[in-house]
Order: sequence, then C-alpha cells, then structure tokens
Amino acid sequence: MRRESLRPFASAVVLEYVGDAQPPSLRDLVKTLVGLRKSRGRREVTVVALGFDGTTDGLSSADADDNVDDFAIDGFVSQISGPPGWALADSDFIETRLELTVALRHRGLIAVHCDGPRRDALQRWLDGSPRPPYRRVPPAIINATFLTGEAKSLWLRGAHPRRTTKPDSKSLSGTKLQDALNPLEDRTFAMGSARSELESIHPDLTNLTGVVGATPRKSLIWFGSTETFDGFVSTVTEALEALRRCIDAGTTLDSPFMWLASEVNDLEVVSGAYEVVPVGPEMLSTKDLENEELIEAAQILSSALIHIDNVIPGSSFRVMAGAGGSIGGYISCVPRMGYGKVGFAFGSDGGTSDEQRLLPVLRALQNYPELVTIYYRSGHAIIDGSIFSTEVRAARFPRWSWKDFSGYDVRQEKPLGRNPAEIHASIADGGDRSLFAWVVQEYAKGCWVTCDDGPGEVADFVCLRHDWTLELIHVKGSTSDAPGRGISATAYEIVASQASKNLGYLSVRQLAEKLGKPSLPDPGTWYDGSRKSRCEFLEYLELDDSEYQMQVTVIQPHLRKERYETARAASSESADKLRLSLVETLLNSTRASTTSVGADLQVVASL
Repeated sequence: MRRESLRPFASAVVLEYVGDAQPPSLRDLVKTLVGLRKSRGRREVTVVALGFDGTTDGLSSADADDNVDDFAIDGFVSQISGPPGWALADSDFIETRLELTVALRHRGLIAVHCDGPRRDALQRWLDGSPRPPYRRVPPAIINATFLTGEAKSLWLRGAHPRRTTKPDSKSLSGTKLQDALNPLEDRTFAMGSARSELESIHPDLTNLTGVVGATPRKSLIWFGSTETFDGFVSTVTEALEALRRCIDAGTTLDSPFMWLASEVNDLEVVSGAYEVVPVGPEMLSTKDLENEELIEAAQILSSALIHIDNVIPGSSFRVMAGAGGSIGGYISCVPRMGYGKVGFAFGSDGGTSDEQRLLPVLRALQNYPELVTIYYRSGHAIIDGSIFSTEVRAARFPRWSWKDFSGYDVRQEKPLGRNPAEIHASIADGGDRSLFAWVVQEYAKGCWVTCDDGPGEVADFVCLRHDWTLELIHVKGSTSDAPGRGISATAYEIVASQASKNLGYLSVRQLAEKLGKPSLPDPGTWYDGSRKSRCEFLEYLELDDSEYQMQVTVIQPHLRKERYETARAASSESADKLRLSLVETLLNSTRASTTSVGADLQVVASL
C-alpha cells in the first residue's frame, strides 16, 4: 500500500502485551487480525493489500521487530463482498467495500485501527479462550489519560431495573457535562463512552489536541479525521506516548464522573439475575452505527423475547428466548471474570422448540454481549463487561401526608362509566366510593376543584384554594386493599411519572388555555363541595396569578402509615426497608423536578 494515498480516521483499540515469552512480531499480530474476519455465507472477505510500500521501520527484519520499544507499523486492506443489508441473501445485488486495518507499536503499546466488524471480532478474540497474550489498557488508565477535561458528550446506560419513569439509556451533549450530571437522577447510570476536551498532557505533544472520544471498557479511543497518513500516525503515536506516561507514573482514575454508578470487580458478590434488558439500535453511539452487523444484532435483541423464568443464586442464569417476541427455547449464561472484565458463555440449554427463533438471539448474544444489561437482586448490573453497583444512602422523603380513606375503595381510582362524560357526571354522586369522590370530599372547604380526567389531561384534578395555592392533583388506586399490604415502588412509579410530565401546566397562562378547551361539554367542577361550571373556575383562576403558591399532590393510598413506620425502624437488611428506600428515592427524584419549577410535592398515603 502507498502510505501517501491513505487518510484514516484517527481511532484505535490500544493493547498491552502480557505474555511470558518474547513478544511476537507485529506482522504475526497482523496475520491474526486478518484471520478474525472470515468469509461467511455469501459474504466474502479477501485481503487485497498487505504491508506498506517504502516502509523502513524494521518490518522486514525479525531482529528489529523483536525490540518492543522500537516503533513499528503494519497493515492490510480487505475487500468484503456480499448482498447489501437491504437485500435478501439470494439477491443478485452485490455490495463491495474496502476496509483498512493498521497496527502500530510504540513503547510497548499497540494501537489497532480497524472498521467496526473487525474491531468487534478483535474484542471477542481478546475475551476468548484460551486468552491471547494481549490485554486492553485498563479503563482507569484510559480515564486518567483522556477523560480529565471538560466532557462534551456522554453515552450512558442504566444500571437500574427497567421502569417507565427512567430511560434505559441516554446520551448527553454540552460544554462541561460534569456540572450537568444530577446526583439523584444520574446515580443509576454508568458511562459507556465519552468525548472530553484534552487537558495539556505534555508540551511535546503537538497532534494530540482538541476533543478525544473514549470507550474505556473496550480500550477504544478516537480523535477525528486526518488529512494525511503521517498525521494519523503522529496522532496515534502521541496517544500511545500519553498512555505510557500514565502507566509509568502509576496514574489511574476509576471514576471520571463522580455522580455515575460505581464499578466493582468481584463477581462473587453478584447474585440473583432477574432481568436482561437489550440496548435498542437507536441508542448506539455514532461509532457503533458504522457496524451493520452490530445494528442487525441490536434489532434482533430489541424485538426478541428474553425472559428469566427462575431466579437462582449466583451470577449464572437461564432465559426463555426467541426472535420476534415468541419463545424458541432456552439459553443459559455463565459469566466469568478475567483481566478485570466479565465475559459470558452463552449456549443453548435444551428444550429447543423452534431453532429458527432461538438461534438468531443466541448468535446475537454470543457475538455482541455488550448489547444487553443484566440486573441482579444483589443490587448489581453487568453492563458491557463491567459490574456496577448503584447502592447509595437513601434520603427520607419529607412530604408524606397521611389521610383517612375510611368509606372509600382505595383500589378504585374513578367511578365506573362507559365514556368520560359518564365518569365526570358520576363523581361523588350517589354510591360513588372511588378516590375521585374522596378528592371532592377532602377539598370541599375553601377550594375550587375541577376534574380534567381524560385524554391529554393536565392532572386528574386542579385545585385553587382560597389561600392562593394552585395545586395539580394526580390520583392512582392502590393495588390492594388488604390491611397487611406490602410496600411497593411499582405502585408509585406511574403516578410519579405523570406528575413529572405535567409540570409545565404550573404556568397559569398555559393551564387556563388548556382547561379552557375541555374535551367534554360539562367537566366536573366544584366550589366548596357544590357542583359549578368550569367557566366560573376559570374566571377565578385568572383574577390574579401573582401570588399563587404552586403545589403538586400525588394521592396513592397503597402505603399505610403503620407499615411505613415499621419499615423505617427496621434494619438496613430488611426487605421492607429496601423497598421503602426505592419508593422514597423515586419520590425524592420527582420532588427535585417539581422544586426546579418553583413548586413542591406532597404525597398522600393511607393513615
């Protein structure tokens, strides 16, 4: 290959040699890299160029290449031919593309630049059995070298159980994201990748400037496009030089972003897998989008059935699985710790009922285990080969309001009705024992109250007190009316999410505009407990908004005060104590959002 005709994107997986014997030559490593990407089906892989023309840095000399402190570079171009991603396997259309691989060695470190599929094959080879004599540069070294400046982009994956009130993953961009992370909202997220402004690593480095991207667990770094091959070589060489300085100085950084989930390195503390959550293709990072095979695997897993049917001790588990959401059989998984990273042994576990549904899921898990997050009852999550713990001291939620619901059905949110008009007409009428009737009774003195239940609602009720308090009221029925009912975070998740989503209506102007266009002719409205029209409510609402105190109220009587006090006094290992911690963490998070818009949150539960 002619070096002057190349201008690779400056990205590389960085490795250390950890074998006992003399390191092999760089050409031997290149031969291994060639073998990682093989022809499969109608997709043919052929090496069309090997080595660089005019190279004089010792590649042709085994003696020179044996000295690992000498600079060396080698590479090849492979041609991949096969049906494009949008065509069937037997299509007459053939897509041909070329991929460049470059291996560069400097001061005992090796940088491997290659395209997405070969890079993923390299990652699998590093984790394979038997282990090759190379390892990734540890994440703490990557962090200390490249992620100490102002963070510009973050790709985060949830280390919390999947729920409607929190995203599974999220990406952020900004000028200094260290200051934007929220200690309450973001503590259950773990960093996957980041882009950060480089601090002054060393005055001798001239090409290594600006913003660098890194995926520490994969030992992957990227800088941007280059104008010449020499520019690529200089940038990558300076990156290896910077890493070597950190290694020699013993400089490490375990957590570059303090509010994110913490990492542990002991698989023995992990036990009781209960959920496997795939990462959808829409949440892949920019670099991942170059890899068609990874995108295809993400699509398979995100639409597949993957269900743990029996929680067992230890870190191993078994799932029912099948492509397209139907069961095809069982897949077992045995996690193993090695070189500071968790690897997975996925395999069919008998009882296969439909191989066509099972095998695509099994292959996707085997080839791209980083596409799933595994949650454990021990409070851990395995994400991209790392174990994270999100355990923090839970703060007490300070705004409980304990009320008597005697005479009302705590399970029934609203009166029965075939349509919204019937429901509104039946509230607090006759034998209505629903929580809606309780609201009308509770707010019968000194209040205007209007019900907005229905599609696109502001809240279940909007209350305007005589003391100029404007209140959005969200109601949710208890999952049980048993006196001994337990503590449940699920009971509060949906109603807390509704409260957060509708905070924008605490603006009097927007609230009046929305309530002024009701979805039915006569929405239920009361003044001091007597039926009125909403028009009168709106006239009073718009009299003067300058003195309003804003409040959000969640009414969910599932939690009983006696159970709350017992759990609060219990030991930290108590199951009820842990469940209460989940509930109060959720409510503190909702309250933080509420106070950020100048209001406060109270939660009404059962006396």
